[in-house]
Amino acid sequence: MEGETESGKVTPIYSDTAPSPMEMALQAHAACSLVDLRVGLKDRMENVRAMWVDVEGVRADEPPRVFTSVNMHYVVAVSYTHLTLPTKA
Repeated sequence: MEGETESGKVTPIYSDTAPSPMEMALQAHAACSLVDLRVGLKDRMENVRAMWVDVEGVRADEPPRVFTSVNMHYVVAVSYTHLTLPTKA
């Protein structure tokens, strides 16, 4: 299966190499929140080397197998060329 957007972007769905619809929903949730973080940091992005979110979802055992919890761990890796530490007075 595959989905296609109005602009022609094709996404494979539910195969040996493609995520299931529920996995796609979890990935989309994480991606949207990461974009929000990026927008929030827009004026402070000059030192950001990388950013990602690790996401884990727990689903109900019985149908409907909705997500019962979603945990997201955000990582923002920064680099500093100069760091000034405060000195004691």
